[in-house]
Amino acid sequence: MRRKTKRFLLLLQFLISVTLLTLIISKYNISLLHEFRKLPKPFWLICPLLITTIFIPFSAAFRWQIFLKPTGVSENIFSLMKINFISVFWGIFLPSADGFAAIRIYLIEKKHPQHSGKTGSSVILEKIFGFLLLCFWGIGGSFAVRKINGIGFFEILLLVVATVLILILVFITNKRIYIFLIPILGKLKFARKPVSYLMKLYLFLTDFPYWKILTRALPVMIFLQFLTILNVFFLFKAMNIHLPFVYHLAFVPIIIIISLIPVSISGFGVRESAFVYFYHLLGIPATISFKVSILNFLILTGVPALIGGIIGIFGQIKKNDIFIDSHSRL
Repeated sequence: MRRKTKRFLLLLQFLISVTLLTLIISKYNISLLHEFRKLPKPFWLICPLLITTIFIPFSAAFRWQIFLKPTGVSENIFSLMKINFISVFWGIFLPSADGFAAIRIYLIEKKHPQHSGKTGSSVILEKIFGFLLLCFWGIGGSFAVRKINGIGFFEILLLVVATVLILILVFITNKRIYIFLIPILGKLKFARKPVSYLMKLYLFLTDFPYWKILTRALPVMIFLQFLTILNVFFLFKAMNIHLPFVYHLAFVPIIIIISLIPVSISGFGVRESAFVYFYHLLGIPATISFKVSILNFLILTGVPALIGGIIGIFGQIKKNDIFIDSHSRL
């Protein structure tokens, strides 16, 4: 029954992705082959490629290393980069644009089973604070472009999301709530393993040294998200569209948050619709916004996924070689 439900949801998400993309392409008469054949200033793609292959992977691994430190797990930058790349590869098949976070939790927990719950909490906290920071980026940017019609609604949306995230943080950091819930959760006879894992995770979240870690991690997180926004800025430059950076500062965080809604495969359709909608407010043709959205996905997600796929394949080949060699000696 569970398998059928999962298949149905996957099919539904696929259909939503295809439907949204078809509606955009047909409404704005976008010819994909024609549009991607011409790129006015392709040399501007060098900057996004450097960002996504060097600066973002190192920054993301360094950020994760900071959040992992209180768990007692010591992982070097390159090991965390490898996990991130592999996670992106598998994550593109999951709902929302950030499905690879679940893969990261699985891989780091598998590597350090003795720290069950602790290592997974590092990813959860990283995501919560990351989304909260995105909201602040978007709210700050939207104040600078308040003259644009309809931007006020998204300011409120970001404030609501930020408020919900803050309430979640209050909930998971409050030890009194934990003490209150433990006896209730302990009585649950079904799903004992997931409940036990959640209890371990929750306990660590109540003891996590938030202020100490945030003072170290926040500059890295700001830099990392700045790079993500800068990536879109350069892609519009490649399209020969020169917009003030403040517009990207206002729009990109909102687009990222909207694309995280798990209704389509890897955010396809949702993300493109958001790009077209927001940049249309500035008079940017839908064909250009659509192209930037696709390029942004291919560079920010497609390139790391390709690297992750290669790492995964060679890693599997290496394991098979060891297995074959050990049996041949016997």
